[in-house]
Amino acid sequence: MPPLFSRLYKQAPLLRTVILAVLLPVTVVYLLLAAQPFVPLDVLLRDTNAEVYDPQGNVMFYRGALSNIGILLWWTSTCICAFAAFLFGTFKKPSWVGKAFLSYLAVFTGLLALDDLFMLHEEVFPVRLGVSELALYAGYGVLAAGLVGFLPLLLELDFALLGLALGFFALSVAGDKGVLRVLFDLRGPTGLLFEDLAKMLGIVCWLIFSLRSAVQLLRTKTAAVPLYKSAETVQTSSDNPHRST
Repeated sequence: MPPLFSRLYKQAPLLRTVILAVLLPVTVVYLLLAAQPFVPLDVLLRDTNAEVYDPQGNVMFYRGALSNIGILLWWTSTCICAFAAFLFGTFKKPSWVGKAFLSYLAVFTGLLALDDLFMLHEEVFPVRLGVSELALYAGYGVLAAGLVGFLPLLLELDFALLGLALGFFALSVAGDKGVLRVLFDLRGPTGLLFEDLAKMLGIVCWLIFSLRSAVQLLRTKTAAVPLYKSAETVQTSSDNPHRST
């Protein structure tokens, strides 16, 4: 058998798994959405900007560009944490604390990304479901407080970046609720600029914290290895178990 076909044959089990576990369910979801009578299919499929794009009416393709970039950064943080948590499960001696922390951070970030993408705290919960926006903010506060459960680990990470991100988010929420508008007379475009800038700075700090945390924790591989101990030192120690310390 030619080498190319031999390699393809070896990948057959993987292709079968991907088709049955991923591609088929996605196809079923699309077909179900096409069959449901509640929302027109094109509303779900077409890009939002494509729906409103009108150069003559000065509605250009870059409408909401900075908001879209922020959402992409949210999902980047989510994927980094989720992938790092997955890698922890492949180690012979995984650190359950590190894996739990990265998994928690991935879920938390994913919820924030979904909120930003689908306007959960602005439209879905308060208007469609009748849930107070304040209650939703309180829920996010509880999730943020849940990070305290990882305090010993957080103190070994770049927790200042996380605190900076949360501070920027608090400023953005204060701007959204009109607090800063009253205190500092931030109105119109100036208020919007301050609110969205604080939010973007918070997202960027969150992304950097997620990336650095994933890298630092993956370097440890086990909870017994000091956080900033280099991978080369760890490998040397494992190769020379009788070496004096």
